[in-house]
Amino acid sequence: MKILTKEEFDILSLVNTPVEYAKKILERNAPILDFLETLPTTEKEIKEWKRSFENKFGFTGNVGCPHCRYGYGKYFCHSCDWQKVLSFENILFKCTKVTFGGISHTKVCRQKFVDIEYAFDFEQVYGHLPRIKEDGSFDQEDIDTYLLDLEGCKTFVKGHIEWAEEIIKQSKERKNENEQ
Repeated sequence: MKILTKEEFDILSLVNTPVEYAKKILERNAPILDFLETLPTTEKEIKEWKRSFENKFGFTGNVGCPHCRYGYGKYFCHSCDWQKVLSFENILFKCTKVTFGGISHTKVCRQKFVDIEYAFDFEQVYGHLPRIKEDGSFDQEDIDTYLLDLEGCKTFVKGHIEWAEEIIKQSKERKNENEQ
């Protein structure tokens, strides 16, 4: 199933993303998606998870964002390709506003139950499960919000994977054309 829209692909194609970056993006996002797929998605699974584990959960990797420029204790966004090609807003970290399947990093790092963080040298998923009321039930709004948060994170990560796979595919196609 396609995650990215044509408009998203058009924006992403403006950013200098060599195959090496695409491979790093896959290396970073595949384990994140694997982790997200382990999180409970039904009330029964949430209750079982809470019995087996804690209310909080997390995953940390150490690949990071291949586009990030960092040194001397600060980010150098002014030299980042995202800053150069994206015209909206005059802000730092424009990369956080780009959508993947309609979901931006700004959205997935500010959710109530499930968050994703990217930096130059790490990636992280963290969050907590909805609380169980004294009567053993859940607040339906919390369940709905948790599931929306989780689905938003999965969409965001799948969009990154789709983008990286497309870069690698196009590179192979160009290589094959050049060999003919």
